Amino acid sequence: MASGVSIVDIQAHTGLTIFSATGATIRHAHLNIKRCANVIVRNLKFDELWEWDEESKGDYDKQGWDFITVDMATSGLWIDHCEFTKAYDGVIDVKGGSSGVTISWCKFGGDTGAPGSFVRQQIEALEAAGAANPMYSFLRGNGFSVDDIVSIVRSQKKGHLVGALEMDDGNANLTVTLHHNWYQGMQDRMPRLRAGNAHAYNIYVDNSDARVARARRDAVVAAMAPASAAKLQGTAPTYKFTVTLNGAISTEGGAVLLEASHLVDVLSPIRNNQVDAAMPAFTGKIRALDTIYNLDAAIFRGGSEDVGSALRPVPAPALPFSWNGFTDLPYAYAPDDPASLAPRLTASNGAGAGRLNWDKANWLKTIY
Repeated sequence: MASGVSIVDIQAHTGLTIFSATGATIRHAHLNIKRCANVIVRNLKFDELWEWDEESKGDYDKQGWDFITVDMATSGLWIDHCEFTKAYDGVIDVKGGSSGVTISWCKFGGDTGAPGSFVRQQIEALEAAGAANPMYSFLRGNGFSVDDIVSIVRSQKKGHLVGALEMDDGNANLTVTLHHNWYQGMQDRMPRLRAGNAHAYNIYVDNSDARVARARRDAVVAAMAPASAAKLQGTAPTYKFTVTLNGAISTEGGAVLLEASHLVDVLSPIRNNQVDAAMPAFTGKIRALDTIYNLDAAIFRGGSEDVGSALRPVPAPALPFSWNGFTDLPYAYAPDDPASLAPRLTASNGAGAGRLNWDKANWLKTIY
């Protein structure tokens, strides 16, 4: 409210690198990259782009704030060793037929919820405002404490939407690679693809805290009077206040390969339809290979097509996997053992900004 939010338009640039040698932080800004080619964004932290959503009652549809939006046929974008906290909408969204987008060695951490954190400051401001905010007042009057609300909202709601419009012809051109990223408290979309192709390998997703918050939310709702609980449940609730725990999603004929990754407490790790499982046009192709999946006491390692796999796609019948427009990936890569990801990506020299002590010239290189 004090500083507002800026949209930083980066349009029609070729051969541009935006970086910090020290891992500097950009706050209250939405980078809008359009009609660009060969752009690199490295070693930056993005913070404070979220607000409590009274306007659309928890649907988060009022603002279009992403930390980074890639649009209008941008090609060749590399986002590397960056860090992202909690955004109102998506963290990094790709649309408009953009291609050749790579997101590597990045940390997606939501908000810590600690004293002084951006989310906690806003919840404390709502608490001080009394009855001025109906949704917040409803939650506080029906069993949710301040700490409950902070814990439920501090994880990031949406990750990577790849393809913004249903059945858009430009979606067929979308190509995205995600690798060596650490997702801590990411509720959904790693990625969520419409048509096109997405390859996610060596990603580590830890939703353990978000799952605890979801259980607390469900327990409070279960203890409510039926009339109050109805405002938070069903297909058309008055208020949307929950924690979604999805993983990779492919729709509209898109192809997603999740490979050599590690997922913890993701309730729906592999999804292939977000509209209607009975409508094949909205179903995508998705395959998991050599991925570790932890849920409760169970540990599964394998692929989505293994017998008895815990990574089978839901909710539609699985489609045979193939890439769209090519037979094999157009680059060479050597995945790391997924068992090594948690310690490696969370280490002091792992994923995120400010973790590598390099001089400026090194951040400008693309080959090492």
